[in-house]
Parts: sequence; C-alpha cells; structure tokens
Amino acid sequence: MSHLLHKKVADCIESLISQNPHLSIIKDPACGGSNNIPFFLSEEAHNDTEITNVDFIVVKAGKIRLVCEIEESDITPIRTFGKVFTVVGAEFCKLKDGTNYALDPGAIFLQVLSSAKLKPMTKKRDQGDNIKEAVNKIIQSNKNSWIKKYHLIYGDLNDFNLGSENYIQLQNIVNKL
Repeated sequence: MSHLLHKKVADCIESLISQNPHLSIIKDPACGGSNNIPFFLSEEAHNDTEITNVDFIVVKAGKIRLVCEIEESDITPIRTFGKVFTVVGAEFCKLKDGTNYALDPGAIFLQVLSSAKLKPMTKKRDQGDNIKEAVNKIIQSNKNSWIKKYHLIYGDLNDFNLGSENYIQLQNIVNKL
C-alpha cells in the first residue's frame, strides 16, 4: 500500500529539523523509515503492554518531543480521538533494536488527516477545529499528561509543498521543539 501523504509529511518535518543538530526523526516504514515505533503502558515492553504504534517521532536529548500520526483513510472522530489519547496513556517507547526513549513532559502531538476524499461543502474541517479545541482542553488540564499541545491539520500532498499554509504550520510546530 502506498502512503504518499505519510512520506510527504515526514519529509517536510525531516527537512525542517535538518538544520537543528539537537533534533532527530525516527520514521516508520509508511513514512520511509525502517522502524515500527511502539508505545507501551509501562517499561515492561511486551505484547501485553503495547498499546499503539505511531508514524514518526522527533527526539531531542533522548526524549520524545513530537509524536505524529497521519491518517489517509479513517478520519472519523473516534479514530482521531483514539490515537491521541492512546499515546497520552503511554509511559514508554521502545524500538525493536532495544533503543528506548523517555517521554518529554512537554511533548507535542501532531495529527494529519487526509483531505483527499472530503466533499466540497463538508463540515469536517469545522469538526476538526472542535476536536483540536477539546483535546487541548483535556490534555492541558491533566497534570499527568506528557503531551501538552495537540495540532490537527487537514491536507493532501500538494498542501505540504514548500511555502504552503500547511508547510508553514509544520514549520511553526518545529520551531517550538
């Protein structure tokens, strides 16, 4: 299966962080990387504590500063809410090679939803704004949440070209890392 939007967004972030030697990106295969990126409920990283895999992470000083999830097909509210709150519930990230990453207590969650199948007069973008507001309200009021900021962006391949509105949004997010 081709994951063009995954690759495009990951390439944008990789390009944006390339000038910062303190930041690195770890990508899953859909984004052009070679690692699955599993999150666990505890440091006991086993099948019974694994809760999700994400598309890519940005790491700074051994800590996860940004988590990104890209949805090209299922952009329903249950999937959108489910992914971010599953990651919020995580306590550990460990790759298959044994590398593990601490969860930065001020991390950012970026969710990109494909706009390719949206109808012209859809209310999905308004729904997305409402979801973003609700998620931010919940995570910012929860002192135990390691994710402190949530961004939701709708777009398709051309929406992430250099200089586009979405590219500038990604740039602003990266600047906060």
